[in-house]
Amino acid sequence: MRRVIAAVVLAASALTSCSSKDEQPAQTISWEKVDVGAEPVALAEHDGQILVGVKHKGAKVVPGIVVLNGSERKTVTVRPSASSPYSFEAIWYSIAWDGKRVLGLGGASGGAHGNVRWTVWTGSVDAGLQEHPQTFDGVGSPVRRYGRTRRGLCR
Repeated sequence: MRRVIAAVVLAASALTSCSSKDEQPAQTISWEKVDVGAEPVALAEHDGQILVGVKHKGAKVVPGIVVLNGSERKTVTVRPSASSPYSFEAIWYSIAWDGKRVLGLGGASGGAHGNVRWTVWTGSVDAGLQEHPQTFDGVGSPVRRYGRTRRGLCR
């Protein structure tokens, strides 16, 4: 989020620095604090609406989505997969929105090495987002994350 804010500040300063000393900037940029109910971690925009990926610290489901349209605020349903425990604690790395479909990439650190366990989410603002469990290869064969294998429980 700091990178996004820094980029906006840089863009705003570039706009104001391009005018001469005698001219007033064509557009004045004003800042307003907006409460989205949790910590914002990712942003996407479409047609003047802003989709905010948030992190609900300490909640059963950490990832969340809020859509801001002027003064209106809408919470989008986020449904983690029961077969993917990391989806409950994922933090958004990136979200994309074309006005209809939403695609989210989240992750949570875990496992013996603390590697990021990726989560992929798709859906819409109206229908909500659903997580799609990711598989990985282990010892030359596909292994379903957190599923049973011939050798026991795979984690």
